[in-house]
Amino acid sequence: MSILKELLALQEEQTVDIVDIVKTFPNKKEAEAHARKLWGTPRLTYMGNPILGGNNDVYSHFDEIIDSLKDDEDLYVELGHTMEDHEPIRVKMVDFQECYLGIDPKTSNLFVGLDAWMDEEDMNEKSDKEGIEYSEDKNSDWGKLWEEFKKASPYVILELGSSNGKSFKIHDIITGSGNGHGMFYSAGHKEMQRRGIIDLRLD
Repeated sequence: MSILKELLALQEEQTVDIVDIVKTFPNKKEAEAHARKLWGTPRLTYMGNPILGGNNDVYSHFDEIIDSLKDDEDLYVELGHTMEDHEPIRVKMVDFQECYLGIDPKTSNLFVGLDAWMDEEDMNEKSDKEGIEYSEDKNSDWGKLWEEFKKASPYVILELGSSNGKSFKIHDIITGSGNGHGMFYSAGHKEMQRRGIIDLRLD
């Protein structure tokens, strides 16, 4: 512990791995405070690789993972629960914006939080197939569906594992909705707090 504390105090280029920080400082707030001091510099590493700083840093590997989600048919939001004459429909999530990074002190897995947006065209096609007719009446089934679409505020959380900070495997995908009260930073971040995840980046 003393060697790590000395490294944290240095203003030079010695790197400090976030895995070592969370193991050395089991107190969540203390670990987060030390990580914040190094955040944004190549000194803070994950599995030996800089989290930020350089062409092959940890963040540079997230784009490909996030892009792959666009083809995942299991990422959807079920809408239309208040419709009277039709069953709910599943609308795909197609756009994602990374907004959070955390680390699990028990497993050393990273958690990436994403704000997500649904495909309006997908909703229109599926509502047509279900015979849900367009209407400007908010009390119609279409009106209720559209209101849910506008308020859904979906988010996605990726749990990523790695042994070298350069290649990542998706261990779990968590989805949810802020229901008009924000996207990830509604129920999503509360889930991270419930799990005891150490916050590294809060956007």
